[in-house]
Amino acid sequence: MWRKDFKPNYDADDIMPTQFDKMLDYARKLSKEFKFVRVDFYEVAGRIYLGEMTFTPGAFIFTYGRSEDEIAVGNILQLDDKEQFIVSMTSYPERIECAAQALNSIINQKTDEIYKIVLVLAEPQFPNKKLPDSIKKLEDSEQIEILWHPTDIRSHKKLMPVLKKYPNATVIITDDDVERPDWWF
Repeated sequence: MWRKDFKPNYDADDIMPTQFDKMLDYARKLSKEFKFVRVDFYEVAGRIYLGEMTFTPGAFIFTYGRSEDEIAVGNILQLDDKEQFIVSMTSYPERIECAAQALNSIINQKTDEIYKIVLVLAEPQFPNKKLPDSIKKLEDSEQIEILWHPTDIRSHKKLMPVLKKYPNATVIITDDDVERPDWWF
């Protein structure tokens, strides 16, 4: 848990990247269009590498301890009432059954928000688009949309194809192996 009184046990000057100011400038440019995002960089041998852009700190596995605290932190980010919300997930054959459980936990959210759930899958991983009955049932009942991507771009499937199809939506990404509590959204 993050605490205001936390003191690292190292000297920050010893680990500050030599190109920190440039990284900060890049982060500002990359995050300009988003209401919330953490941008991670690495510096290796004097070169800057983008690690990731994270829209869900701690992969929503990190908790503040109580659901009331989670809600309070979530309320800090104010979104427009008219925005379209999309919860996006990807999976692969070895975890697709877990994805069904995770999707059901999102479907069962206790919220008044209107949102769409999109499962992005790579066509090469699911020949003939063959899916388990648990996923087909969710799609047939129109509880989820399945968006097929022609290639496997791994975890980037969670975000990139969804942003392309829904460029004005607020996309909330989630993992296929985590069941969310009913107050998560």
